[in-house]
Amino acid sequence: MREAGDGSSGLDLFREKAPDLVVTDLYMPGKEGIETILELRAVQPDLPILAISGGRVAVAGRLPLSDAEALGANASLAKPFSVGDFQDVVERLLGT
Repeated sequence: MREAGDGSSGLDLFREKAPDLVVTDLYMPGKEGIETILELRAVQPDLPILAISGGRVAVAGRLPLSDAEALGANASLAKPFSVGDFQDVVERLLGT
């Protein structure tokens, strides 16, 4: 497992060695999650991506996690979530 503090650092890690799964928060300093998802999709369309967020405020009638899925995330989880919920989604995305 590798981790990054923002989308730019995460993309750098991705370029070094593509992971089996990416988990991205939507709200990060610098490059945010939606931008990160779009860039990952452009490079590796079949990469499983899980978007997470504590943002539940609708903007223009849409929730951030709905936008993340519409723009390329395979799944999403709203914070706070349980370890069990996280494991279930990761297993589903990895097909294990």
